[in-house]
Formats: sequence, structure tokens, C-alpha cells
Amino acid sequence: MKKDSEKRKSIFDEMPDTSAEDGKREKAKRRERWRSINRFFDRLAGFIIVFVLVVGFTGLIFDYLCVKGPSPAFQSFWLKTFAETRRFNFVNNLFLSQKELDEIGVRMGSQSETIMMPTFNSSLVAITDEKTDVNGMDAYGLVDDDGDGIIFETINYKGSTGYMFVILDPTRVFMGCANGPEDHWGGGKVLDDIVAKYGALGGINAGIFVDTNGAGTGWPPTGITISEGVVYESSPYSFVCGLDSKGIMYVGDFNIDQCVNDFDIQNACSFGPVLIANGQKMDAETLDSGVNPRTCIGQRGDGAIIMLVVDGRQAYSFGVTYGDCADILLSYGCINAMNMDGGSSTSMYYNGKLINHPSNQAGGTRYLPTAWLFK
Repeated sequence: MKKDSEKRKSIFDEMPDTSAEDGKREKAKRRERWRSINRFFDRLAGFIIVFVLVVGFTGLIFDYLCVKGPSPAFQSFWLKTFAETRRFNFVNNLFLSQKELDEIGVRMGSQSETIMMPTFNSSLVAITDEKTDVNGMDAYGLVDDDGDGIIFETINYKGSTGYMFVILDPTRVFMGCANGPEDHWGGGKVLDDIVAKYGALGGINAGIFVDTNGAGTGWPPTGITISEGVVYESSPYSFVCGLDSKGIMYVGDFNIDQCVNDFDIQNACSFGPVLIANGQKMDAETLDSGVNPRTCIGQRGDGAIIMLVVDGRQAYSFGVTYGDCADILLSYGCINAMNMDGGSSTSMYYNGKLINHPSNQAGGTRYLPTAWLFK
């Protein structure tokens, strides 16, 4: 037995120690795995870089062709579409100087300040209490299904998707502000927070605000801003849309004295351009624009308020022009209407949810200064 034990011990003693070699092989395998992973990510990064360069170069070529042609009308349309957005208005300057843009008639982000407005005629609005028949249908074929005085419609127009509220009683509509009238240092609020602040049922984004360096803080508002009789901002800004104590909507180029003392306006904001005045669509030059997301508000002859948003800059909905908005609102009986802040600000909220699909890069709604709300 002792000899057998010694023999086995001798055999094991003679076996080579391979642990060091096994360790080297394992390290080599790990290094090869890391090399494979690194090669994969190197190739992926290379593909992404090439893809971005190709797409970017193709985009520049496409933009160049659109900016330089194929026709003056298309060139103007293309340039104005980009000029109306803070995010992409630099694109126009890639191939054209500001002097060339001025000669074409493209102004960055705002409408002409020389628009001639007709004298506003408030007598064209005759507010009536009964706007629907026994079946809940109004004169324009819209139905108030649940009898709550709010009609909601989905709009499809020239391949773009929009959403519309009809608030039958105009006195239910008012201006909501993100902050107090003395606060000029805070930030704006998203639309649902403004709705919640006032305990409203819903609403849409409204007027213009100071946007230093395009930061999108949403506050403070600029232009004439009035909420429930309180003046938040009194500086002039081209156009004003306001509702007086009776619910009659005023649209035009008014100063604060006219708004408060002459018209008894209780809720107002500034933007533009005016789309419809005294039952007439504004002239083609006033409504000349590109295609973008839009927010508008108008009033029918019976007093009902119409709020309209149209999505844009998305595959399913490119957006519409000012003229398109005017045509939509005219078809539903508006006799006065004005364009509100559009683009990535365009948003509609109702009964606890966001109705449209804003083009805001961050998703959801932008920080806003003001909103047209309804109770």
C-alpha cells in the first residue's frame, strides 16, 4: 500500500503546472473580447458620423436648392417658414445675406408693422343665449353632445391635423397668466399648470413673451396683457386681442388707454397678425407666411369663441399658413380672429390631458406666459 501511495504521489509530482498558462489564455480571451467590443463601437461611431455628415450635407444641398429656387413664390414660402421659428431661423442666413432677405421681403420672426387695420365694429357681434337647437346642433353643424356648452372638433386641413374648441358662452373665456402682475423675474409655466392654477377646464397658449437668447423661459409677457381686469403689461406691441366685460372680442392695433377706458377690455394679450376683422379676411400680404404649427382664437357673430390649434413640423402634420387659419375660422363663422404664438408653443389642454402634439424638442408644452382659458 505504501508503494502504491508513493507511486501515485510520484505521478502527480511529474505532472506540469499549467495554471500560469491557463491564466495567460484567459487574459488573451478577455483582451480579444474587449477588442471586438471596441471594434463594434468604433464602427458604430463611424457609421453615425458618416450618416450625420451625409444627411447634413444632403440637407444643405436641399436647402440651397429651395432658397435659390425653383420659383420666387416657392423661395418666399420656404424662407418664411424658417423665419417664423426661433429654432431654425438661422437657416436662411446660410446662403442669403440679411440684405437679400430684406429684398425678398422676409423678416425674422414677426409680421409687418405697417398693416392697415379697418376700424373695429363691435356691433357685428350679437351675443345670444341660445346657440343650439333641441338636438344640441348649432348653425354650423357642430353638436354639443353633453350639453356643457363646449364643443370639441378634430380638424383635417390640407393634410394637417388640428383641434378646435367652440365655447358657446364667451363670458366663460378669460386670460390666465403664469405669475403675478408684479413678478417680472420668474419663469413661465406649462399649459396644464396654468390651467390648474385657475381651476379652468382647459385652454390654449396665448401671447408673446420676452425670450432672451432663445432660452424659452416663458416669462415675462410683452405687449398689452390683461387678466380678469388686472393689467399685467401695458407696452404696445402691434396687435391686441381682448375680451370686454360682455364677452365681445376686439382685434386690432390698440393702446392700453383704448383697451381699458374705451373698450372695457378685461382679458387681453398681444401677438398677431389679425386674421379676420369685421367679417373680412385680411389681405394676402398680411397673411403671407410659411407653414408652421399655429394657435388662433376667434369669435362668431353669435358670440361663441373658437380656439384653434394645428400641429406642424411633424410627419403626419406639416402645419398651415396664416391664410389657412383664416379660411378655417371663416368656415366656422368667425367674424373676428387673431393669430397667437405658434411653433413649439402651440398647445391645447382639456379635461386633464394635452390634446395636440406640440413640436417642442423637449416634448410636452413649452413654458408659457399666458393662456386663453375657459371655466
